[in-house]
This record gives sequence, C-alpha cells and structure tokens, in this order.
Amino acid sequence: MLQNATSNLVACCIATMCIVCCSSNTVAYVQVIDLGDLGGVKSEAYDVNDSGVVVGNYKPTETTARAFRWNQGVMEDLGDLLGFTGNSDAKAINNVGQIAGTYSPGSGLGGERAFFWDETAGMQDIVGENTRGRGINVSGDVVGWGETGSFIWSAGAVTSVLGDRANDISNSGQVVGEQTSVGTFVWEGGTPTVLPVTADDHDINNYNEIVAGSFIYRKQLDQWEPTQIVPPSGSTSEVIAFGINDLSQVVGRLGHTSNTESRAFFWEEGIGVVDLNDLIDPNSGWILTDARAINVHGDIVGWGVSTNGETHAYMMRVPEPGVLTVAMCMAAGGTWLVRRRVG
Repeated sequence: MLQNATSNLVACCIATMCIVCCSSNTVAYVQVIDLGDLGGVKSEAYDVNDSGVVVGNYKPTETTARAFRWNQGVMEDLGDLLGFTGNSDAKAINNVGQIAGTYSPGSGLGGERAFFWDETAGMQDIVGENTRGRGINVSGDVVGWGETGSFIWSAGAVTSVLGDRANDISNSGQVVGEQTSVGTFVWEGGTPTVLPVTADDHDINNYNEIVAGSFIYRKQLDQWEPTQIVPPSGSTSEVIAFGINDLSQVVGRLGHTSNTESRAFFWEEGIGVVDLNDLIDPNSGWILTDARAINVHGDIVGWGVSTNGETHAYMMRVPEPGVLTVAMCMAAGGTWLVRRRVG
C-alpha cells in the first residue's frame, strides 16, 4: 500500500513539480488550480475521484448553494430534483462518475432528500424526505442518514445501518460514521463496532483504514488499531482528518487555537503532517484552509481564500504520490527551500 523508500525518494527528487530543490536555488512550487464558482460568491470541493473529477457546492448568493461537478477545467451545476429549484450539495463521487449528495427543495416544499446522480438520469431522489446522502462506492451504493438513523441505498433497495450518521462506504461495503455521544461506528456485514473517538466526518479506503478526528484506524487481526496524527513539532493546532486514499495518504485541517486561519494539511506515514501552504508560492495570494479528499494520484481538493479574497474550491495537482515525501529528499542531501525567498 505505501510506496517503499526507494520509489518515494526517486519520485520526490525527479518530479517536475518537486517542492524540494536538491542542488540549486530554484523552487518549483506546487500549482493551485482555482475551480471557480460559476459567477457566485463561494465554492467548496468535497471529493475527487481517480480521474480527477471533483464535486462540491458553489454559492450563487450568500443564502443559496448548488451542487457542482468539475471536470477538466469546466464546472457544471448538477441540476434539480423532482422539478423543484432549491439548494444542493455534492459530497462524494466514485470512479464511475456517480455522485451522492443532498437536495433541499426549499421552504414549505418538504425536507432535505438524499440524492444519487449519474450521466444517464441526472439527479434522483433515493430515500425520501429528511435524509442526507454522504458517501458512495464503486458499485453505486449510497450511505447517509435520516430521522430514523443511517441507511445504505443499493439499486433501489434501502437497508438500515446500526449507527446514527453514516458518512462513507468502502467498495467492499464497510460503512463508517458517527454514533452520537459514543464515538465512531464501523458497520460490516450487519455487525457494528464502536471506536472510542468522536468525529463529525469520516472516510474509509479500500484497505481497512479509517480516518476519524485525529486518528487513523487500521484493521489488524479483526481489531481496529489506532494511530494518532500529531501536529508539527511545536504546534498547538488541532488535527482534523477528512480524507484517506488507497495509498494511506491523509488530508485534513489544522485548526489553530489562536485567531489565525486554519490550514490544510497532508500526512503520510514516516513524513508526518505537512502544511499545504508551505508547498505553494507564498506570493500566490492563496491561503489553503481545508483539504477534504485525495485520490490515488495525489490530487488534493478542498477550499481556501483565493487570490480575489473569496473562498474558492481548489485542486493541487501533485504529479506523483511521492512528490510530497519531503523527508526522503532531505535524507538524500536535498535542501528544504519552501518559504525561502530566492534572491
């Protein structure tokens, strides 16, 4: 699952956008792609699949929100449900391009509805009123929650899950979410397991690994074993993990205890927490505050304060998963130049 040390070292030191310069005073910073907001006032990206297709929401006005899909430089609105014109939010996309999220028809027109979206039929109501769609796997199974607890929707059939708020589902059908006042639940084949960590958001990859709060849980010999993600040395920031890919790479938010803005981060075993703002040109005008998902190619999505001062969704296109393993380059004699001005 994790690349070995040799391949990480090679990838880090030869990648064209490497953030470490091993032999000169030239820095090639990682590019930030502004996903835009379709002429609105704000946008947020929540997920990205392995083809680089991004989903999230944009705000046409301060009081409205619409689900979007972004693909190869083009953002598009996902449309409406049941003939209504309301608010929507896309939370997850699978590698087939199917999307899960939530639609709200508006005041007096009924409660929120979990939706499933695909290219053929567009946005579809799958469970009914007062439900939210949160996660989707490669089979198109959607998980979420409603007034009566969590559910799995699979090709029209709905199954109840023993947990309050289901947030994600793996390709093998493992479900992870929040068990209110207790912790995190993992539901496998009808059997729930409760993990002693509280979190509002969870993610699960396809190799028995979960992120919740500041922890990664890995299943070993039928037991879920925790590893804590600790902030950088000397930092008092709160670590909140949001996404994990199939290479065990994690992204999330460093929530500062002072009045300074939060910071998006990347984490990898053996490297630790890396502030994504340290990987971009300090003169870019961006402040990356949230990282919500990472795919197997190292594409990270989230949101931050963009060059025009608005909150915009972004993607960081890292050319190789190993390009951020800066410790490997340093071990090879490289010089860490991020945040250093070249004179």
